[in-house]
Amino acid sequence: MKGDQFVRDHVVADGVFEAEFKTQKSEGRLYRHLTQPSRNIILSRNAELRKNPGSIKDLSFGRFHLSIPLIDYEVLKVKYPVLKNGSNAERTAFYKRFIRSTESIPFRVQ
Repeated sequence: MKGDQFVRDHVVADGVFEAEFKTQKSEGRLYRHLTQPSRNIILSRNAELRKNPGSIKDLSFGRFHLSIPLIDYEVLKVKYPVLKNGSNAERTAFYKRFIRSTESIPFRVQ
């Protein structure tokens, strides 16, 4: 490709995700770095909610256990295909195991 055909470095935001595009002309490649600016806010809020038991009221039909930023959920879907392709029963079984694992700690609200 000619140098003038490359995409210029820029950032695109859609309200949830922010994608930063960088060109590497020497490699002839375009790289994308995807982030979720609200991720740290969500994880900090989760930590505060865990410090204050009872701040979240249980609902009559269920209990709120996790708050997972979308960018982390996308990573979990790659790591655990049952989240993407599993039946409702399989996803329910997965979440019951996941909530008990140490991997879920940053996402727990109770």
